[in-house]
Amino acid sequence: MTERTWQFVLLFGVIVLHALALIALLRGDGTRQHKINWSLMILLLPFLGVITYVMWGHGPRDAHLPP
Repeated sequence: MTERTWQFVLLFGVIVLHALALIALLRGDGTRQHKINWSLMILLLPFLGVITYVMWGHGPRDAHLPP
C-alpha cells in the first residue's frame, strides 16, 4: 500500500472513532454541560479526547455502543 492509502485509512479510522464516541455521548443521560464539555474535548483533541472519554467519560447510565 502506498503512503497515501495509509493516510486515508488512518483518517477514516479517526473519523469513525470520533463519530462513535459522539453518538455514545449524545445518547447518554449526562447533563447538557457534560455533553458540551466532552464533545469539545473529543473534537479538539483527536486521539486523546476519544481515549479519555472512553476511559473516564462514561457514566453508569451512558448509552453503550452495540457490539
